[in-house]
Amino acid sequence: MGERKKLLNLVKSYLEKKINTETFANHFTIFFSQEINYDVLNEKEYLLFCELEDIASRFSPFEEDFLEYPYYSREEDVFKKAKEVYDNIN
Repeated sequence: MGERKKLLNLVKSYLEKKINTETFANHFTIFFSQEINYDVLNEKEYLLFCELEDIASRFSPFEEDFLEYPYYSREEDVFKKAKEVYDNIN
């Protein structure tokens, strides 16, 4: 499976609730920041996936984190951005 398709399948699996937000955020962040060859993405895809990676990498499932780190992302933030990215690429 190509890298671009792997990214899209990961986002799709998350949107279909086949994986939870924590699993998605961890897998997406690692794959996008460390494993993908960015040349497989066009400019629009790259920018959208960068935005998603920024939000996913700051995800926390713990409410107390938001008191100390207000820039952390909540589940609804990750889901909303993942849907926006998927809708704009697919």
